[in-house]
Amino acid sequence: MHDDLIAFTDESEERDLPATAGPPPWKVLIVDDDPEVHSVTRFVLQDLRIFGRPLRLLYAYDGKQARALLREHLDIAVALLDVVMETDQAGLELVGHIRDTLGLLECRIILRTGQPGHAPELAVFNAYDINDYRTKAELTHHRLITLVSAALRSYQQLHALAEHRRGLELIVRAAADLMKQHAIADLAEGVLTQLAALFDLPQDGIVCVHRDSMHGGERCHVVGAAGRLAPYIAQPLEALPDLRIISAIQAGLERRRHVFGPDHTVLYLKATSHQEAAIFLDSGHAITTLDRSLLDAFVANIAACFRNVRLFEHLLRSQRQTDRQRQFLRTVIDANPHLMYVEDREGRIVLANRSLAASLGLAPERMIGRALPDCVADPEFARTLLDDDRAILGRTRDRIERESPLVDPTGQTRWFHTVKAPLKNEADEVEHLIGVGIDITEHKRLEEQLKSALREKEALIAEIQGRKEGPTGRA
Repeated sequence: MHDDLIAFTDESEERDLPATAGPPPWKVLIVDDDPEVHSVTRFVLQDLRIFGRPLRLLYAYDGKQARALLREHLDIAVALLDVVMETDQAGLELVGHIRDTLGLLECRIILRTGQPGHAPELAVFNAYDINDYRTKAELTHHRLITLVSAALRSYQQLHALAEHRRGLELIVRAAADLMKQHAIADLAEGVLTQLAALFDLPQDGIVCVHRDSMHGGERCHVVGAAGRLAPYIAQPLEALPDLRIISAIQAGLERRRHVFGPDHTVLYLKATSHQEAAIFLDSGHAITTLDRSLLDAFVANIAACFRNVRLFEHLLRSQRQTDRQRQFLRTVIDANPHLMYVEDREGRIVLANRSLAASLGLAPERMIGRALPDCVADPEFARTLLDDDRAILGRTRDRIERESPLVDPTGQTRWFHTVKAPLKNEADEVEHLIGVGIDITEHKRLEEQLKSALREKEALIAEIQGRKEGPTGRA
């Protein structure tokens, strides 16, 4: 090609290149009211490949047509705009539409004018967000190609930075969402969704496997998959029908690092010393260096999410075990006929069995948080209970035993032998008070009968003795 001034020749009005396989084309918008400008621009640019990608030329002859194309193609990389078209300010107004109305900040805008004195270059640069300003006469064949190439490189860099920023924003939001997941299957499903959004991949091209050497042995299991691979969730890795996926994941786990293939990627995650995971991405192409940095950030976040899930599952197991132990304790103390309760340092009941609650005419749950003296109708007995509690919790006494009567809800008086003692922590501080009341009503009844029988016996002996002595007091 020769570095001659562009000649305005008559060319066909074909607007777009036919779609071909390979990398997507750069979209270049040409806006000018002169058909010869379109013809010459097409002649120079239509068969070029810049940075390994072809060009797709879009043509508009006035501001209205340009606005319609811009709404349809929001990914236009370069816009070559004439300044004077249907009005003297048509091109400049279009700049404002691109930047302010559509918000296309990455698009590179180059103004071309055949009337350089109509819109002074410095004034236009100061007033409008454009990237270059050229006269049509100075754009030779080579200079037009160089100008468009430089604009595309700038767009490529800005677009990559914008995609990186978008990816980081997605990662931050993804981390917040994934941290809410408390089951490994739910987390894996969320990871697949976020990766598909981050790299614009189909979800059935992503597989997540998990290996827990502490709880699941050395075997890997699929914990996340979609589409045709969804039926293999919870199955061993070897059950997958695609040997390429199996071998790639195994390679990542064996090497304990990411694997970047020509058409796929395996992400390796080390959540804990016993827990690791691998994620297969069927990307169809090699991951770029910029995308690899995004993946590193994403992996760091989801590794923390896996640890969070494992911690939650551990806490959940501990909670379940605690609940079982609490239920067992509840069953034991409720089966015990003795009155049992535990108070905290403030004298509030934290545990009461059914026997105690029934003796007071209350449900056990209604006693929690209340002081035992408040549950007793007899004020004298309540005062005694309160004094005993203060003595134990105040550490003035280590153990109190007493026998006390209690009028039950039926009006009958029952006797209890009560024992109170402190429950101390490792620092020898009193944290709780435990009280046990043993029903001794029957014992008291028998004791009274025995006392009554002894009194009757003594009276009978005295009567017999009196008879023997006679009226004179002699035997």
